[in-house]
Amino acid sequence: MANPDDDIAAAGLSGIDAPVAFDSDAKGLKSADKAYHYIRRIIITGQVAPGTHLTETQLSVETGLSRTPIRDALRRLKTEGLVVRGPNNGAAVASFSNSDVAVIREIRCRLEGFAAERAATRITPAQIERLENIAADMETVVRVPSIDRIAFADLNVAFHMGIAEASGSEHLVSQIQSVIQLPLILLRRNLWPSEPANERGVWHHREIIEALKIGDAYWVGMQMRAHIASSLRD
Repeated sequence: MANPDDDIAAAGLSGIDAPVAFDSDAKGLKSADKAYHYIRRIIITGQVAPGTHLTETQLSVETGLSRTPIRDALRRLKTEGLVVRGPNNGAAVASFSNSDVAVIREIRCRLEGFAAERAATRITPAQIERLENIAADMETVVRVPSIDRIAFADLNVAFHMGIAEASGSEHLVSQIQSVIQLPLILLRRNLWPSEPANERGVWHHREIIEALKIGDAYWVGMQMRAHIASSLRD
């Protein structure tokens, strides 16, 4: 019987025959982290379609890494919801229906709205400064005609997790972290938000920061829920 891991999907992955050249951000990372960032990038940017079978063998060829770090990276991506169990206990790129998105949106609205309310009375000046720096970096990214989707997505996650951490609850941080990565798979090329939507999202972040500065829990909770609802609407 053929090894299912060697059964490379007909759709292929990124079509790379030689090992990829990792960017500067990957230098100095452990092999498992390099593998994680590479696979996550090709999923988010739409180089591999939802449902595509991800094989350790092909990913090993593409990255020049052994199958052990590839396997570790796939496990990590499974916990984040970007990868699911595929044929023969393999791995596949996750896909989401409109119903899935609606549920994720509701979960995030409730969890992050509550986290923001808690953060309003607990956030430190240093945490406010970090959020402002992230917002400024996002404004820089959205001004570029050809937006760097990975950079935007990473900054957006950092902003939301920064508020979750400011809530002072490890349970909230853990729960939010488990769902915040899921919508990233929707940011593939054909579903990337329009320029006005990106700018609106950054403006929402600024409003959230202002509410946090004055410690208005009600306002910041409402702002966070409205922000998530608009950014993840069907």
